Amino acid sequence: MNGATGSEVPPPQDEPPQAALLSERWQDRVRRSGTQAPLQADAVVIGSGYGASVAALRLAAMGWQVTVLERGGELRPGDFPEDAGLALPALRGPLPEGRGVLGNPAGLYELRVGPGMAALTGNGLGGGSLVNAGVLMRPEDEVLAQAAWPDELRQDLRALDEHFARAAAELGSHSAADLPGLDRLPKAAALRRLARGLPAVVQVAPVNFTVNPERCTQCGDCAAGCNVPGAKLTLRDTYLRRAVAQGAQLFTGATVYTLQPEAGALGLGRRPAQAPRWRLRVMPTDRVGHYRSEAEAATLAADGGAGVDLLARLVVVGAGALGSTELLQRSQARAQGRFWLSPALGTRVSANGDSLSFSADEPVPVQAVGLGADTWQRSTAGAGVGPVGPTITLAADLRQPGRPLERRLLVEEGAVPGAIGRLFAELLAATRLVQTMDGLLPEPPRDLQREPLSAGHWLHPTGGHLDPAASLPQRTQVLLTMGHDGAQGRLLWQPDRDASVPFWEDPQDLPTYREQARVLPAASRQAGGRWVPSPLWQALPQPVLDLMEGWKPRPLITTVHPLGGCPMGDDPRQGVVDSLGRVWRQEEAVAPEREAERHYRNLLVVDGAILPTALGCNPLWTITALAERALANPDLPRLRLELGHPGPPLLAQPQPGRPPLRRPWRRHAPVRLPVDMLERLTAADLPARGALAASLAAISGGLDRPPASQAPGLHAELRLSLSARSGDWLALWDDPMHRLQVRGQLRLEPAAPPG
Repeated sequence: MNGATGSEVPPPQDEPPQAALLSERWQDRVRRSGTQAPLQADAVVIGSGYGASVAALRLAAMGWQVTVLERGGELRPGDFPEDAGLALPALRGPLPEGRGVLGNPAGLYELRVGPGMAALTGNGLGGGSLVNAGVLMRPEDEVLAQAAWPDELRQDLRALDEHFARAAAELGSHSAADLPGLDRLPKAAALRRLARGLPAVVQVAPVNFTVNPERCTQCGDCAAGCNVPGAKLTLRDTYLRRAVAQGAQLFTGATVYTLQPEAGALGLGRRPAQAPRWRLRVMPTDRVGHYRSEAEAATLAADGGAGVDLLARLVVVGAGALGSTELLQRSQARAQGRFWLSPALGTRVSANGDSLSFSADEPVPVQAVGLGADTWQRSTAGAGVGPVGPTITLAADLRQPGRPLERRLLVEEGAVPGAIGRLFAELLAATRLVQTMDGLLPEPPRDLQREPLSAGHWLHPTGGHLDPAASLPQRTQVLLTMGHDGAQGRLLWQPDRDASVPFWEDPQDLPTYREQARVLPAASRQAGGRWVPSPLWQALPQPVLDLMEGWKPRPLITTVHPLGGCPMGDDPRQGVVDSLGRVWRQEEAVAPEREAERHYRNLLVVDGAILPTALGCNPLWTITALAERALANPDLPRLRLELGHPGPPLLAQPQPGRPPLRRPWRRHAPVRLPVDMLERLTAADLPARGALAASLAAISGGLDRPPASQAPGLHAELRLSLSARSGDWLALWDDPMHRLQVRGQLRLEPAAPPG
């Protein structure tokens, strides 16, 4: 398996609780300017993900005065949510018809949904590195040798080696093999069992990642944000911190709405169109929710500085595949014919062949639900809870040389963050129940009775108490699969929504998903489990769908690795950028013999948007390496010298440290939930015999009916009421000795004979 090795970068020291931030809020910077006049900047980097962070560091090292604009906020260990009460408010997504943003505009998690495709990405200083598993894996040469990649890159793939090596060194690569107790992690063992049922497995091996094995507490919460200082290296710890040391100025809460070329040139002789000055419309992210739409927020300059312009001599776009594409699409749509880009804009969108599925009912506990940093630190030996491990530690590699790309798969074990563990339990129980409709999944064994009010628990078959090892989520393996989807998706610009929407027609017909549906169920059965697809991919079993008429739920690709939208290409007809990320100009006036002038020298895209195909593996290392290659372009330092002195920099004033945001709401113990339960049983027509008949006859003397001796058919009505109160609902199921206050009443009354 291709992976980065070694630990080239020492982990950062633990930040003290009051450590200073790296960034300043854009809203505060605008207030300090005291004017609505355009601000001036030298080089502006939009975003702070893998490509953008590389640009910030390398441009600052060249001498450019770098301004980084990040839409989200700055979070440090301790700021990330550990329960649903904090995780759900951190979600953001666009509202229909351009009506702004659903949820928190600066939320950590961004969800975009369109026909056939949904994408979940990170939003904050450090981009996706805040909420991913940090896995470094290099695609096979056959992937980068596909015709969709530019000739200049395909002709010498070995030239990429130095850029991959440099990226691994800067990111801080470690091997999961160095993780203490890796062989004892239940979810790693579960993947090895499952891999024995997969065809053509090349190997099952530990991955390389940006997790420090010596500091990781193995709580399983990487994908929700790591709250353990130094355990997971994010871009804030590596590229961005070094960029600040080189003089880069970082601003958070800054939403770039559009960028437009200015009519005036920058003084580059006879070729002014190659390097125009750029005008960016930037607004405070927090204020987006104060307006009816992002368009209104960007247009109005009232109320404390929404819609401030920023003039820049160099712009590097690194807002992620979806964000960068949408920004360029909106900018082109609003340029009134002054800013034409390639017709390839919004095309070659890939989900990286991603799928999320589960192997439920595993024979032994898998422990694939995160514990939360605090929960893990509070746990004690013998409590029945073991380590989960980082989100991803092992990968089963089905990328056998010679196999068609669409049949090559990579299967990784995963972990659900503890912050959404309860939601996962409920969703899993519902999904599993639905899948039984066609007999795909049998009911649990009769001696394992499901506790009816909790999707997360099964009762112990002998003692009647809760067995944590028998819970449905803890016996479920999370499977993260990647493949090659052909990059047939699109990002459609919708003017009425003032937004771009992902679109993928009939994803269920893609060969990679047919292959996944062929091999994963069999492998799960061989391992003793039951394969359950994502409910977004298959809401109902196929036989049930076949019986339905009219509208049917359509499959939805769910990806955490959206790619493309601004694909590389050899010319403006094939791509939005060239192999170095420079944006192609689309003016027809540029003759073919002047091919070298057909791109902007001072407008680059350097993130996952420029990848023209799926990679079939975790993409962060490739994105970083391609950004390193683009920023090694010798024309960039030459351009800085040609432009001359830029003027005073746009300085940031990071605020002094503050306690991590999560601390005031941290739960140091489970919340006790008192409950009252009431059960009523009624027998309305109970035949009376013997002593019961005699008693009824005695108490029914006033009734107009014969005595019991003359009415052997006497009937009774029996009512039993039981009430119970528990001061702690969870303890009721976890502790077999938990006490209940139970009160009962038995009421017996004569009943009129039937008929």
